[in-house]
Amino acid sequence: MTFHAPERFRVLCIEDEPEILRDVADELADHGFRVDQASSAEAALPAIEREPPDLIVCDVQMPGMSGLELLEHLRARGDAISLVPFVFLTAFSDRDSIINGRRAGADDYLVKPVDYDLLIAAVEGHLHNAALRQAAARAAPGSDGSADEREALLARLAASPAGEGVAVAKIDTQPELARRLAGKDADYLSRLVHRLAHRRGLAAFRLHSHAWALTGDDGTLTNTLAPMVDMQFRDRGALGIATARITLSVVTGRTSDMETPEVLVDRLMESARLLQRDGGGRMLALDGPDMSEIRLATSIRTELVTAIRQGQLHVCFQPKVDAESGAPVSAEVLVRWESPLLGHLSPATFIPVVERAGLLGHVTDWVLRQAAASQVALRNAGLPARLAVNIGASEFNDALPSRIARIFAEHSADESLLEVEVTETSVLTDPAEADLIVQALHARGIAVALDDFGTGYSSLAHLQACAVDTIKIDRSFVKRVAESGPDQKIVLGIISLARMLGMETVAEGVELESQRAWLTEHDCDTLQGYVISRPLRFEDYCALLEEWLGKASAGPA
Repeated sequence: MTFHAPERFRVLCIEDEPEILRDVADELADHGFRVDQASSAEAALPAIEREPPDLIVCDVQMPGMSGLELLEHLRARGDAISLVPFVFLTAFSDRDSIINGRRAGADDYLVKPVDYDLLIAAVEGHLHNAALRQAAARAAPGSDGSADEREALLARLAASPAGEGVAVAKIDTQPELARRLAGKDADYLSRLVHRLAHRRGLAAFRLHSHAWALTGDDGTLTNTLAPMVDMQFRDRGALGIATARITLSVVTGRTSDMETPEVLVDRLMESARLLQRDGGGRMLALDGPDMSEIRLATSIRTELVTAIRQGQLHVCFQPKVDAESGAPVSAEVLVRWESPLLGHLSPATFIPVVERAGLLGHVTDWVLRQAAASQVALRNAGLPARLAVNIGASEFNDALPSRIARIFAEHSADESLLEVEVTETSVLTDPAEADLIVQALHARGIAVALDDFGTGYSSLAHLQACAVDTIKIDRSFVKRVAESGPDQKIVLGIISLARMLGMETVAEGVELESQRAWLTEHDCDTLQGYVISRPLRFEDYCALLEEWLGKASAGPA
């Protein structure tokens, strides 16, 4: 069959999460497809009417018209547009929604976070089926001769001594570059790359239309590519000289007797793809720490959905006690992830990645359900049932009170025994809006604590405008609170400020008896930290409460 280049096809991406929309569109454009974008089904409809796409990639759940409603609308037309292949994106492959989508005519479902290899394969496959043509796989020989150059690269690396420098440079801004080079022959940019490499004594090999491998002296390679990572591209056209910012994702490595050239090139290409998805515009070492962090973040996004389904996530409970009496007050519910693939992951590692992937809402709901079920179990056992849950900045919005009400009602849990912990950043973004959310939570009996206090830029005016119930003193100040110095003065100031505003104080990260004694002496209300207890599984937390309560009822020996 005849090879059909991706640039012949237009793909419409519809997604209400800006970062996901950008990533999906960039990946498709990176593979040569022409891409249109819409942030809602309503915005997509005029674009579909104006110029029907060859394929639609659409989120299922969106404000206003949902993806399913859009699909039903298009399929009901009975014209050429009704036959456009339709691929759904969904955060969780809910069986009922998939069945409904299939019945409405969906061609495929992809689960977020998106596996981009699967995305490209799905798009290529459905375009092939719809157009009765064969879409070339990325590894198949292309019309630009890149397959031959790859073979030449592998032959050179095979003949090179260990330690030979090799790098893959991938254009981040492919759509912009395509517009700038419109009308020029297909090899224009490739000639520029080869010319620059030749001047520096390097060899260049085209891997596909916007990625090259360069080999040669390690230092020369780095010095040549460093200024190209972020550059201004000037092109003379009919309207004069135009300037565009072009960025590259560059990953450098070295040949080794421990690795075949094929494996090395594949690792460099995949790493450049990951770097590009992370924002690009940088040059990183293949096995360096920054590249390792990007790989970890990618693995976290890929594994999260499986982790939730398979029960790899669990919650722990860290007790909070009254500073004066030592009596249990409540516990903070902390999420943990034990991944068979990635090992133990701390929240500080995976929560920011989850938030960037647009999946924090699902994790938050899962934690709230765990808290609600645990609270009911504690109450039924006659144990203190007050619990606190952290809420990320992106989840601290006007929908939060109703979300909590719905989840707690499902479990017959008591909202008045819940405390929501939010960071200073959540409040400072829009203090007036934050205060409305706090008021709505208070109306349901839910307390609000300001977490990590002192690390942001809260002022007295902000605290007065947003009446939280509790201030949590950040562990960075608690660490040296038993030593004479500025941290003591800061903590004393926070305690005084809280008392003046009628708020309670919690010191977190209390790990030493000296810290505990100083905080108690200076009227901190509640203590939390390893000197009290490490975070515990639910059964161990219940046992600790029973032990404490048993001792309290027994009285002094």
